[in-house]
Amino acid sequence: MGQHDVVPLTQKVYELVEANDSHIHLFAEPYWGQGETEESLYGRIRAAHGIGSALVVGFEGEQRFLGNNRHILGLARRED
Repeated sequence: MGQHDVVPLTQKVYELVEANDSHIHLFAEPYWGQGETEESLYGRIRAAHGIGSALVVGFEGEQRFLGNNRHILGLARRED
């Protein structure tokens, strides 16, 4: 068996185990005010990196984010 046949154990574990993100923030409108929605963008990141779940942190600390927790609750109910 040559050196190219050896796969590090961490790579094998990564291939077998679904990844989890420590936490994410989702907003009803794009955080930067324009472009792709947070939900759409994170969906692409999840697919590309095999992320199965994450702790979602809601933020309503500025006027423009009021109602964001309701938005996140709606996303959670849709996924159930």
